[in-house]
Amino acid sequence: MTRIAGHQVIKAPCCGERLSTVAFSSLNFMANEHWTDGRAVGSLSPTDGGLRRCTCGSYFLLSQSESLELIRKKEPVREITRSLQIEAWLRRKSGETTTQAMERLFGVRQVTAIEAIQIPIPPVAERVSDSELPELLATNFTDHEMLIVARRRYWRCLNDGYRAVYRTHKDTSPETYPAYEPSTVQIDNMLRLMLMLEEIPPSNFFEIVELHRELGEPEKALKILSAIKDQTNVFARISYELIAAGSSGPARYRPNA
Repeated sequence: MTRIAGHQVIKAPCCGERLSTVAFSSLNFMANEHWTDGRAVGSLSPTDGGLRRCTCGSYFLLSQSESLELIRKKEPVREITRSLQIEAWLRRKSGETTTQAMERLFGVRQVTAIEAIQIPIPPVAERVSDSELPELLATNFTDHEMLIVARRRYWRCLNDGYRAVYRTHKDTSPETYPAYEPSTVQIDNMLRLMLMLEEIPPSNFFEIVELHRELGEPEKALKILSAIKDQTNVFARISYELIAAGSSGPARYRPNA
């Protein structure tokens, strides 16, 4: 289950501004749909790649920021009962009041005491929406790591139109796949992303396989796929099936199938 621990205070790498972001104590990676291009529709965990915008207008990745402190969310107030008061009185230390003992032993505090502790939370590091990606990429920034995240997200975003066609097609023809005809914008973005991924050792080879397949290059995809050691990976099996079927579009799959 995805659980929120509170607010993580960070230092932005661009200007040093103190910002805040959600701090998770646990993550659930389940989603309504998993796709071969990495899109997780209805995911219970963040899928934005940590791309954020600072108050100064600059973009950065959460992985590039410095963690400063964790501001934990307020715990629910426990009701003070007569039995807790008696047990706290019996177990109180020398010089300790019953109220102090209840807080130490049971986490019980007066509501007024909790409300008095107000830790200021810095401005939120704004998430970058999919609709903002074209504008971001047009700024011609040079940060390689951030470019990969942005172009990866743009790749998935541009494929969303095909997903709607895919779902409708599968309702009537579950054994076949609809035609995938990427636009020039999609092709350009996929080529740029693939070139950047190939420059980083070790790269995500399965992602490169998917890009070659979606670019209509099944032979190149198959060559890379056959050289990957982990042939038991569910993505490897699905990739072989899609290449054999002559499908070049992203496809839904079950991670545990």
